[in-house]
Amino acid sequence: MTPRLRPAMSAAVLALSAGLLAGCQTGGDVASVVSPTSTTTTAAATPVEAAAEQSSTAAAAETPASATSAAPTAPTTSSTRSAAPEVAATAGALHQVAGIVDGDTIKVWIGGTRVGVRLLGVDTPETVKPGYSQGCFGKQASSKMQSLVQSKQVHLVPDATQGDKDRYGRLLRYVLLPDGRDVSQQMIAGGFGREYTYAAAYAKQGTFRAAQSSAQAARAGLWGACTYESAFNPPATSSTPTAPLAVAPSASSTTAAQAPAGTCNIKGNINSKGEKIYHRPGQQAYDKTVITPSKGERMFCSESEAQAAGWRAAKR
Repeated sequence: MTPRLRPAMSAAVLALSAGLLAGCQTGGDVASVVSPTSTTTTAAATPVEAAAEQSSTAAAAETPASATSAAPTAPTTSSTRSAAPEVAATAGALHQVAGIVDGDTIKVWIGGTRVGVRLLGVDTPETVKPGYSQGCFGKQASSKMQSLVQSKQVHLVPDATQGDKDRYGRLLRYVLLPDGRDVSQQMIAGGFGREYTYAAAYAKQGTFRAAQSSAQAARAGLWGACTYESAFNPPATSSTPTAPLAVAPSASSTTAAQAPAGTCNIKGNINSKGEKIYHRPGQQAYDKTVITPSKGERMFCSESEAQAAGWRAAKR
């Protein structure tokens, strides 16, 4: 390039720069950008338009998706879940004791209603059975129950192997004190009642039978004050018989030679089919029948006791 052309080109560059600067300062509407390969013209935004665009973009970023989109939303809890049903009393709940019926039956408050509860696994001498005299040690058993639960709160625990209610409409439950002690076990261990299996074996059967064995060995409570018959099979009169000390069924394996004659010598056997059959002395299979408590077998002091526990008489 010759020296003469340099001043001319410099002047042209300066003029072009001045023009562009003037356009920006006066808010020129169009800026033309020409590339070597394109002739596209793009509209340049004014400063005011740029500010408006930035404000619009920021507002869109802050707007929730639900306000700008028609996409479906998940249904709310209230629209998909119906009202919860009334919750039944659970094993963990505490219920106020409303009263004592006798040594194995109490009443508790549930939902504002007094409800009868028959304790599982225990039977105490009768005190209020119509048509019968009080069983020996029945009053003491009722008094013991009062000392354990009267005016207190208790847990009611069902057993899946047993029914929910008995034929009298009473709940069938283990009754536990707040400290975890089982009231049935306390009654049996103190000699205020016997272990009782109605039909099917229950979860705590072994524990309760062990408690009875200990009470019998110590001659605790009724085991040292009554006969078995006077305690659990009182006569249908108004008088309570005076009786010698009790001779009760043992929780250990028992043979005919071990059972005292004329007392608790009826053998409650469970055969291979699961049938509960009791054998009286003199019957065909009596001498060869061996009682094994771990299988649920036991000795009975009377046929009525065996039948009440779910056993039937042997046919021969």
